[in-house]
Amino acid sequence: MMRILTENEFRTKYLDEIRKRSTLQFDEIVESVKSIISSVKERGNAAVQEFTLKFDNVEIHDLKVSREEIQQAYETVDDDFINAIKMAGTNIKKFHEAQMPKELCVETQEGVQVTRIIRPIESVGLYVPGGRASYPSSVLMVAIPALVAKVPTRILCTPPSKNGIDPRVLVAAAESKVTEIFKVGGVQAIAALAHGTESIPKVQKIVGPGNKFVTVAKTLLQSEVGIDLPAGPSEILILADESSNSNFIALDLLSQAEHDPNAMCFLISTSDKVAASTIQVLENRFDQFERKEIIQEVLENNLFIITTKNIESAVQLTNEIAPEHLEIQTGEPESILPKIKNAGAIFLGPFSPVAVGDYSAGSNHVLPTGGTARFFSGLNVFDFLKQIEVVKCTKEGLKKLEKTTVTIAEKEGLTAHARSVTERFMK
Repeated sequence: MMRILTENEFRTKYLDEIRKRSTLQFDEIVESVKSIISSVKERGNAAVQEFTLKFDNVEIHDLKVSREEIQQAYETVDDDFINAIKMAGTNIKKFHEAQMPKELCVETQEGVQVTRIIRPIESVGLYVPGGRASYPSSVLMVAIPALVAKVPTRILCTPPSKNGIDPRVLVAAAESKVTEIFKVGGVQAIAALAHGTESIPKVQKIVGPGNKFVTVAKTLLQSEVGIDLPAGPSEILILADESSNSNFIALDLLSQAEHDPNAMCFLISTSDKVAASTIQVLENRFDQFERKEIIQEVLENNLFIITTKNIESAVQLTNEIAPEHLEIQTGEPESILPKIKNAGAIFLGPFSPVAVGDYSAGSNHVLPTGGTARFFSGLNVFDFLKQIEVVKCTKEGLKKLEKTTVTIAEKEGLTAHARSVTERFMK
């Protein structure tokens, strides 16, 4: 039963739990995940194939996707889909190319030059989930920034079905120019990418969203391989006032609710009327969509419709929740934007639904969830780059730094540091 909560009711009954939603209860699965990782490390391909049969109910002999399979995928999908993938890919590439940092050189003191150079990570594993749905859009989101960053080796892993990899995923991967594709998902994929097998190369970093098993695997392996942000069940928070369109709000809530039974949906409104009419639309329309059972579960368990006395209170509550997706559907959304501190991605105005961020605008849809937008950013080119600082001193430049360097080194008791400078000027 959907109902409206006052800000005080929400804060009293739910906010503490909402703030802690990123603290997943891993205890019951950690040991099983460790066991899978250990088995893949020891037995390689055989373990990967065994777990793929066990968890995906798919028997895989050749883990790697062949060129013939990719060609067949292009023959299977329609031209409209290919054109859509090309257009979305163009926009994603354009935005991420603009993110690329420039090398810089600063003379901090005469004769002392500090330079920043940019180098790509040498190899990355790109994980794309499967299971409830196929996600060719996620292929674009993880693969194109890596391509833009000029990562030489870009390996894609995704769970297979009995018919192999969804041809739409293969087309998206080919359009994103991944270097290799493997028919493996879950913990076994993460373990294979981290340790390497006879078929799957070991990589330096693993990125991409996944279920709690994938998240635990990445967390357990982060001392051996780089990982990205935590990206769990989808979240949306919509800020609304009396000018907002309840139908737009309801559709955008429904669009995120259909992702997963664990998705979370919030509406914070300064208008009781808009809140009430949104509930009416949700009740009338949720069963019009293919994934209505999933939507209904989210609306029953993870929907929060909250009213506040003013927009300031609404903004404060939004920052405390720190949602993955934030839509500002108010009369003057630009005036609210400077006040937002915590959100994975922000969508301004009534004609900027999250769906365009998910697919086509060019922004990345791999975003921090569970409140981690307080300290994480969405996936971007910086996740695939290393920034290395280079120092060059002339003899005269080092002489100017001698006193400062030696003074600090000696105060810290690191006399070899001091002598490494002073002895360069001894005759």
